[in-house]
Amino acid sequence: MQNDENRTNENVALEITLGDKIENIESLVNLTNKDCVQILSVSACFFVENTEILLGGVNYNGNLNLNVVFQKEDGSFENIFSSTSVNGKFENEMVDVASVIQIIPNIISNEIEKVNGDSAKIQTTINLTFINSKNQQIDVYAGGDPNIFVSQTEVPLSTFISKNCATFSNQTILNSKMPIKNVLSLTAGAIVNKADSLESVVIFEGQTFARALVITNEERPLLIAISNFENFREEIEDGNAKKDSLIEAEAHVVCADVTSNILEDNTNLEVNLPVKICYNLYETKNITVVKDAYATENDIEITTTGFNSTELLGNENFEFKIDGNVSLDENSPRVDKILSVDGSYLTLTNTAYSDGEILVEGILHTNAIYLNDDENEVYSVDIEIPFSQTERTNINEENVNVKLNYILFDVDVVAKRGRDLYVDAKVKATAWLDKTISNAIVSNITLGEECENNKSSIEIY
Repeated sequence: MQNDENRTNENVALEITLGDKIENIESLVNLTNKDCVQILSVSACFFVENTEILLGGVNYNGNLNLNVVFQKEDGSFENIFSSTSVNGKFENEMVDVASVIQIIPNIISNEIEKVNGDSAKIQTTINLTFINSKNQQIDVYAGGDPNIFVSQTEVPLSTFISKNCATFSNQTILNSKMPIKNVLSLTAGAIVNKADSLESVVIFEGQTFARALVITNEERPLLIAISNFENFREEIEDGNAKKDSLIEAEAHVVCADVTSNILEDNTNLEVNLPVKICYNLYETKNITVVKDAYATENDIEITTTGFNSTELLGNENFEFKIDGNVSLDENSPRVDKILSVDGSYLTLTNTAYSDGEILVEGILHTNAIYLNDDENEVYSVDIEIPFSQTERTNINEENVNVKLNYILFDVDVVAKRGRDLYVDAKVKATAWLDKTISNAIVSNITLGEECENNKSSIEIY
């Protein structure tokens, strides 16, 4: 005998990484009538614009934006933009119409394959990680049958409420202290350091970073890099938000829409950064579950359900340095002066948590633009610096998952003894942490056959 009135349904959050997909994107950059003699650097930015959730998969489209800095026949420098659309599909049987998918891009490589007088072919490889957030419905035996005696306890469970994205504009001023003639490259990043929830409002605090490679307006123009951080505090109206809601967030700059303006004094560059924040809302509540049961008049059959759920742990903010030495081969022109660096990015190869520490491993990529005095020529060289960083946290849990939101900044290359180079860079990071919990609860109790009359004077249950 079974009574549905004695059971309740609970929505329990589960966030799981579904897998990865590699996108190999070929971009053709039109150099017709550009008098290009060599490409010095290529900056890449990829972002996903739209997703369509299907049964068993997700369709997505995005854009790869490239900025190419090159040298012309007369020795001057110029840049050109290129945008390539990307459409793809990721298939996984766990995806359904109730799923919310987050796609995290990670640039693996960005290489110039071929250059002729009219065009350049650039091959960019990007790894896309797909994360699925949704609720699973769990049956919970609530008791209430007068023939069954239960022992109950309370357990906390999280429920996924909604995903939302919002875009706002953040402005910053970059000062060169020298007159600016032209902007050759403009890169930017954003991170969320703190997220709070009030009734129908979510509040984010974080930082944006903007860096420009400019050429000065002088008799002997120079290549210089200027940059600046800017704090932001953004309030977003969200009818699903409550005072005790939990938030998991990430931010990025929509690179295709970044604009800049040289101000009247010619030494300041005003940069407008469109920042997109996407976040998941969760709620945690205590539910009453049965941990044991017995009956005096009937046999009973107890059904126990096992399941995994996700619990948010918050975020950790930290900063670290990447540095290393590289040596150019003997066939490369000697480095006499570093003019600038450009096209810098990180490839993350591993982000994990163990014993209270976050591990971040990857490769720093950058282009060093330099001068050779013997030939009085400008060259560039691609540099890769592997790194491994551990950061102590205030969390001591098991089965912890890590998602990293970061800004790469202050990338610098110093020449040492001609062909030996020293590279260093800094990273601001926010790690969003959650843990996977294994649960087992009584989901149903069924009355069976009546027990035989007990002929003893005492019976113990």
